[in-house]
Amino acid sequence: DEVKDCQVVVVCVDAPDTAACGKQLAKLLSAKRDDRTGVFCLQHGCKTCAELKGHFGEAPVILGDGAVGIHVVKSAADGSLGLLAPGSLVLTRLAKDDADEGLKYIDLLQSSGIPMIFRKIMTPFTWGSLVAYPCDATNALTGDTLQEHLGDWRARRVCAAMIRESCAALSKAARNGGWVPDTSATFAGLSAKRLELVLCLPSFLFVPLSRWLLPVTPGARLG
Repeated sequence: DEVKDCQVVVVCVDAPDTAACGKQLAKLLSAKRDDRTGVFCLQHGCKTCAELKGHFGEAPVILGDGAVGIHVVKSAADGSLGLLAPGSLVLTRLAKDDADEGLKYIDLLQSSGIPMIFRKIMTPFTWGSLVAYPCDATNALTGDTLQEHLGDWRARRVCAAMIRESCAALSKAARNGGWVPDTSATFAGLSAKRLELVLCLPSFLFVPLSRWLLPVTPGARLG
């Protein structure tokens, strides 16, 4: 019932749960008669918005495609959630047909105080964000804190190699699409190539630089 009264709904679930979330939302929002609802899909994935849209049908919604350029981690001390490093919510610009009405929903999001940036096309950013977080899997396997993990030159070399291979694969995949991965909203604006080079620095250079380039909350773990 609370969802029916909302003006803005933010979908931020794990990618495998998108379909179930879309079905439930469509059922609730289809009952509305007086006004459309702004639904923003802010997920760490590349096709989640399209999957969500497929469930809405005639439901009265304005759907905004987006991504989360913010990494949330659990504190080692008390398990509370916090930001790993500064970031933004990223939204695609609304279509001309939805822009006039949709701006009020965007204003409601912006009033929350979370930094937001906009992209004409979301695909380059969503793929770019996947390239920019290559250490998630290896960090989960080691069980180290992220500071310990990035302090190990061998682990950084693995992450750098994953970035290089991901970028090479995406460049081939997007050859006819006119886009390249966009990592401008993460890691102090470092491009994927520069991030790869920074990760390959010897530890006596990387550790001092990382406090500015890759600020990490003490004790944070991605795994």
